[in-house]
Formats: sequence, structure tokens, C-alpha cells
Amino acid sequence: MIEITYDQQGVVNLTLPTNTHRHTGSHQILIDLANKLQLLNQENSCTLLLISHRGNDFNQVLGLQPWYCSYASIHPVISAAVVDVILQLESFPAPVILCISGGCFGLAMVVAGYCDVVLAEVNTLFSLANIGVLNSADDISRYVYPLMRGGLNHYDLLSAHRAEILGIVGKLYDWDNRIPSIANCKATILSGVYL
Repeated sequence: MIEITYDQQGVVNLTLPTNTHRHTGSHQILIDLANKLQLLNQENSCTLLLISHRGNDFNQVLGLQPWYCSYASIHPVISAAVVDVILQLESFPAPVILCISGGCFGLAMVVAGYCDVVLAEVNTLFSLANIGVLNSADDISRYVYPLMRGGLNHYDLLSAHRAEILGIVGKLYDWDNRIPSIANCKATILSGVYL
């Protein structure tokens, strides 16, 4: 279950749980995230949204395939759930920060692409692998095609530093400095100065 906390400045924190059984319940995590985003959107009292996760792998938290599983089947429910999350992120009335570590592959990278700022741990890896097999590929084309025009191929495995150069990541952090990095990013956005 996704944890939700509020602070006195209107900052909302959503913490995604660890998914210890890849693919088991992954669509439920995505559906729950879309529902929480919709609820927050309707409340319209959030000044900043921070999405983070437990565990050390964003891809696993979402229950998605690793980058090297080429053309793995993606269940239509998962694909539809990702589109629901994307639609909620796209219309969210406040800035959205996504703080990730581990892997960010395929659908996870697309979700990250719809956040305003991505904070990534310096050892995070990125890839668009498996994007081409989506039932809803047209729904995510606004994010994927500009990256591909910029020279990113489906099976490129990117370091966090390369992802930062390409604009996929807004800021890198060391695991030991995670909390100060998040606090600094939140303060910067709340002051009206984006990264």
C-alpha cells in the first residue's frame, strides 16, 4: 500500500512499497498510484508532490521487467495502469519530484519522464527497453520520441550521469546524502526557482 503524508507547507509525500514478488500485484501498485494522484488532484491543496520508494530499485517497486528482458510480454492491465498514472501526472496542478534508485527501465522510465524533476541516485541505470511492445505506445510517444530523436535507442543502457546530460534526470544524489538532496530540491521548487 502506498504511504501518503502531508506537511504544513502543503508538500505531499507518496512512498511506494517494496514489491518483493516481481509482477505479483504490480498492476495494483500502478492503479493505487493513479488513484492517489487523482485524489490529490481533486483536493487541489498540494503545493508540491514528492514520490519516492522503499527498497533500492524503482523498476522492481513497479513490478516491471529488467532492461535485458527484450520484448517481454507486458500485460494490458499494466500498460493501461501506466497510462492512467501518466495522465494523472500530466494534469497534476503542482510540481512533481520523483526520487529513484536502482533501475528505471521501460515503463518506469516513461513514468519518470512525466514528472517535473527526477532525482536519481548516482548508480541508477536507465533504458527504454520494451517500449516498442506497449499496447499504448501512442499514448507515451510525446516523451519517448524526443529521446529517440536525441539519439537514445531502445536498448541503450544509460548511467545516471548520461541520463542527467540527456535531461532525463534533473539532479543526482549519493545514497548517503539522499535526505539533504531531497530537502534542497523541495526548498528550491517551493521558493519558485526550478533546478
